[in-house]
Amino acid sequence: MKLKNRYSFDDEIAEKFCYDNVNKCIQIYFSGYFDFIVNKHLESKCKFVISNWKRAKSKIVDREEYSSLESNLGIISLILDAEEDGDNLKLIVNTIEDKYIELCFFSVETFILCF
Repeated sequence: MKLKNRYSFDDEIAEKFCYDNVNKCIQIYFSGYFDFIVNKHLESKCKFVISNWKRAKSKIVDREEYSSLESNLGIISLILDAEEDGDNLKLIVNTIEDKYIELCFFSVETFILCF
């Protein structure tokens, strides 16, 4: 998994998860990440932000039918896979309820802030 052609959160457990349905924003906080530019894991706090999507859908992994984002969204604990295709994003996540969810965002803005 590579986000923004630089960051990976493989095996990183989310420390904090925020979902704002009115402003269409999800923030996932991590204590570290793998940086493909320097080719090493960095212990540096960061957040992955998904915002301003035009459309979003979700489904339980291994089910065929998609439904609204909120119908399956839980508190994300791990990002298992991520695919960026232009301004679209597909995530496979695990929730604290141990559900495996596929999330799809269309015409979305994403950024990663490390601090």
